[in-house]
Amino acid sequence: MPRVIGRLTNTTSTHTDRSRASIVAIIAALALAAAMIFAPRPAVAAHDVTPARAAGETRIETAIAVAGVAFPDGSPEAVVAPANAYTHTLASAALAGALDAPVLLTNGWSLNDTTRDALDAMGVERVTLIGGETVMSADVEAALAERHHVTRIGEDETYASAATIARTTADVTGGLPQLNGLTTVALASGVDFPDALAVSGPAFDGAMPILLTDPHDLSEPTRAALDMLSPQQVLLIGGTDAVSAEVATELEANGHQATRLGGANRTETAAIVADHFIEAGWMTAETTLLARGDAFPDAVTAGQLSGRFDGPIILSATRDLLGENAGAWLSTQCPDIDTLQVIGGTAAVSVEMANGAEGLAESCDPEDPGTNPHHFYEVAPMQPLTPAPSETADFTVARQGDGEPVEGTLDLILFPCANADVLGSNPDTFADTDGDGGADGMGSTDTGQARIAVVNGEDVPDTVIYPASPDEDGDIDIRLSSQAEDCTVLVVVAGDGDGKFDVDADGHPTEDYGVGVAEWR
Repeated sequence: MPRVIGRLTNTTSTHTDRSRASIVAIIAALALAAAMIFAPRPAVAAHDVTPARAAGETRIETAIAVAGVAFPDGSPEAVVAPANAYTHTLASAALAGALDAPVLLTNGWSLNDTTRDALDAMGVERVTLIGGETVMSADVEAALAERHHVTRIGEDETYASAATIARTTADVTGGLPQLNGLTTVALASGVDFPDALAVSGPAFDGAMPILLTDPHDLSEPTRAALDMLSPQQVLLIGGTDAVSAEVATELEANGHQATRLGGANRTETAAIVADHFIEAGWMTAETTLLARGDAFPDAVTAGQLSGRFDGPIILSATRDLLGENAGAWLSTQCPDIDTLQVIGGTAAVSVEMANGAEGLAESCDPEDPGTNPHHFYEVAPMQPLTPAPSETADFTVARQGDGEPVEGTLDLILFPCANADVLGSNPDTFADTDGDGGADGMGSTDTGQARIAVVNGEDVPDTVIYPASPDEDGDIDIRLSSQAEDCTVLVVVAGDGDGKFDVDADGHPTEDYGVGVAEWR
């Protein structure tokens, strides 16, 4: 997306040169941090993806590493945002995009030495400081003003700060960007970070303001900003728990088209946001970013890299668990992914999980993408359940991604956990020790105690293999039970009547399927 680059009126104007020798050392350190590569997977993939990681010892150093990748030649402009107030930082993504400026972090009470050195190393002359004085103190502003022209944008209160940043962004660019022919802003929850993070890349890319709100009530500063900006379209980022149906109704009543980009959880929302902006032509999957979805520190400045590379941000479920939404997205987009850019160190995104994500991004045959096996069915929740013995584990099966009802009869099959490696740490793999093309252990569990007990509200004879049809809502609700310690993988598959779950020579499924895991302990 083309950017309109402008500059705000300066309120402070001082600049001091520093030793060029120290700057050379800082640039070298930035390059080293930005070029961290996670360990290659031992298997040779059909479709090669370049792995990369931008990371530092702390969130502040990670932001420097991310900025170094996004702006390898430095920049005369920079945005400095609070390291401990993610709402202000995420709201600044659009303004940073309007200024074509890297985003760095610092403590709110004092300017970090590493940030000061990075600003010098990047040749920054002008700094936009984000937040009011309770968020970023006067001491921070004064320290920045010793070397740079400084402009402060933002307020102390979260929603008011986002509104001020949004209005300033529109002033810099001369208006709002158009998405699918409509002037557009994004609206996300101000009480949690992942939805705003998911849209921070497009916000940077198109200088599209991110407004924040209470999930259940449109905040007054946000309402005022919408009145002034008058967008034709408001993107609601997240499900109704993040931005309620009542907020959507109020927006529609005020003449804004409310377009929801939201899923059942943060990882699905990120995938939906990615798809929306790829379809709109703002982004491509060529460079895909992977960030941790349950903790913000390392990921909070990822939007600048996403925006500069025109690549979406996909969120993992945890440090160690990719999650089926992210895994399915990487598998589906496999033919188009050339680089997988991890954001954060191994404390944020584990090596094993990053390697698994790389494997999924490489799992297709570039000559015949249709041969890529994938999770066609979504088994929710998409993380292992750990009930106590005598308690139950409940799963819901739905079509993945397209929201369409499940069609026809599916086979519900239990396998021993010991025979399967599933749920995101690597591409799903099942044991086939006899080489017959079927996963071993069909119709058994680790100790033989777990059973399918209820399907769509109907008791069934305790079993480990059961054919099931969707209910009137188009999904299948499954209850598993066990009276003793056990572990089982629930596999949902549109069977072909051969009495087995088909896998290839590497143990990867070759049928449309979905998986869930329950461990009684």
